[in-house]
Amino acid sequence: MRVIHKDQPKEEILKAAVRDFYMQNPEVDKAMIEIKEYKNSRSIAQNNLLHMWITIIAGELGYTKDAMKTILVEKFLGYEEVKTKSNKVIKTLRQTSKLKVDEFTQFLKDIDMFMAEWSITLPHPDDYKLAMGYKNE
Repeated sequence: MRVIHKDQPKEEILKAAVRDFYMQNPEVDKAMIEIKEYKNSRSIAQNNLLHMWITIIAGELGYTKDAMKTILVEKFLGYEEVKTKSNKVIKTLRQTSKLKVDEFTQFLKDIDMFMAEWSITLPHPDDYKLAMGYKNE
């Protein structure tokens, strides 16, 4: 993924992207280029922080990472109702990948506070402020 800016030259960036794609995929005859609006990468920082914390918490409490994530999602995000193709309504755990930035921020805050109650101190790495949506000063 490459970021392009409206007021900067793009020709070399696009040429390099096409060249790199075909070098890595020599069997492909046709390719498609998609340009989307750039979105703040806080969700990437949030996801990285969540997975770091889950690894720590799982180790402290003796769970697998998958089990720990499931426990935290159930506790703080709960379930949502989903309609199947046969119109049956079932409940499934909410998915962190579908959370908005502010919802993910609250989820991280909830985990941080809950673990503090259990005397588990979670690290706040350099990109913690980015993950939590604080403005750079």
